[in-house]
Amino acid sequence: MYFFVRKEIHRVFGRSLKLRQVSAGGDNSCEWELGAANNVQFDMSRFGIEFVASPRHADGIVITGPITENMAEPLQICYDAVPEPKLLF
Repeated sequence: MYFFVRKEIHRVFGRSLKLRQVSAGGDNSCEWELGAANNVQFDMSRFGIEFVASPRHADGIVITGPITENMAEPLQICYDAVPEPKLLF
């Protein structure tokens, strides 16, 4: 299954994947891990995966933490702003 999903993502998005990270109410541990994935040792950008500031420029959304009641509506707005085709992690 892992390889099938990876091939599908590659087929649709090519060699570049832009993601928008949204903290929905967690304890920042996931944000630390995503930040570490972008540092010099791991460097996700060499694989074409980058984080962007706007959902309008993103191919998908990475949601970190449990979705709280107060974040449900802003998260829906963010999801609606991402152009098709879109991914949700």
